Amino acid sequence: MPVTANDLSTWIEISSRSYYSAGLRPGMRVISTFNAGPFVAGASLDTMTKLDVCHIPVGTGNTARLVKALQLIKADALLCTPSYAAYLAEHLVKIGTAPESLGLKRICVAGEPGGGETEFRGRIERAFGAKLCEAMGIGDVSISLWGECEAQHGMHFNGGDFVYVELIDPESGQPRPMEDGAEVRAGLYSLAARGGAAAALPLARPRAEAPQ
Repeated sequence: MPVTANDLSTWIEISSRSYYSAGLRPGMRVISTFNAGPFVAGASLDTMTKLDVCHIPVGTGNTARLVKALQLIKADALLCTPSYAAYLAEHLVKIGTAPESLGLKRICVAGEPGGGETEFRGRIERAFGAKLCEAMGIGDVSISLWGECEAQHGMHFNGGDFVYVELIDPESGQPRPMEDGAEVRAGLYSLAARGGAAAALPLARPRAEAPQ
């Protein structure tokens, strides 16, 4: 999908709020395993620069390299998908390395569902001795649009000044009040083109399922 420099700047601002909520702070050593190829999640790597962390992008496809990096660098945080966090814990045990020995303080998961599930979260946190927080985005609206904080009571919506959200009745197509438990669809509309700034993302956006 096409994006302008203004779109990317907006995405990075929103994403930085979500990862700050998750506990990333300036000076922390952060290892990421997200692919930096030409797809929207690659833009999340620029978030690390904005947060002023010490970012080490290990990438995907080489678990042995990742384990070596975690052991040598003594990272404070790991960015990965939920399924990879589970695989990494199992792999470490298999090679005789206790996951908690890596000294991670934060595991930030994104890219697929599962990070907020109680049983899964508990299993990963017990294995690594680290707090797990989840982030989620929508490819044609923004990366890391939601992010979880220390309280772990669900993800915060971090794009309020860039993305307009409404709840839509699936039958009538009319807006509904923001109420807990409402069975609706979510409409998300990019407000990135403001003040004459160039944006490739139009105001009208496709409807999406409301996050659970």
